[in-house]
Amino acid sequence: SAVSWAVSTYSSNATPFAKVSGFIQGSSSNAECWLISPPVDLSGSRLPYLTFQTAAKYAGPPLEVVVSSDYTGGPPSGAQWQSLAGGYTLSPTGSGPGFVWTASGKCLLDGNKKAGLRIAFKYMSSSTDGASTYELDDIRIQED
Repeated sequence: SAVSWAVSTYSSNATPFAKVSGFIQGSSSNAECWLISPPVDLSGSRLPYLTFQTAAKYAGPPLEVVVSSDYTGGPPSGAQWQSLAGGYTLSPTGSGPGFVWTASGKCLLDGNKKAGLRIAFKYMSSSTDGASTYELDDIRIQED
C-alpha cells in the first residue's frame, strides 16, 4: 500500500507530528496502516494512562488505539491486539472546518501493567467508507 505514517509539519514554526491519509491521486484508497510504539514497561506502575492529540479532516473510518503485550515485530496481524475503544476522544472528521487539535483525554492502561506493552494507532481507509486524514501528536504515558 502507498499509504504510510509520515512526519509532517504545518507552517514554518510548527513542531513535527505524525500524519496519515488514504486519499491518493484524487480518490480514497483501501488501506490499513499502523503506527506502533517501542515496547514500554508498565509492570511497576500504579495507575498508568495514555494521552495524545489528533487533528483530522474528511470522512472515513475512525482512528483506532490498540495495545499488545505479545507483538515483537513484523506484521501486526501476528499479535493479539486489545482495543481501547471508548476510552478516548478523536478530532471530528467529515466536511467541517477540520484539522482542529483535540485532546484524547485519559486512556486508562491499568489493565495493561506489563513489560513489553506496545501501543498502536491503527488507520483504515477504503474506497467505499472514505479516507480521513489524521494528524497525531503529543503521545504520552503518565500515571496518577
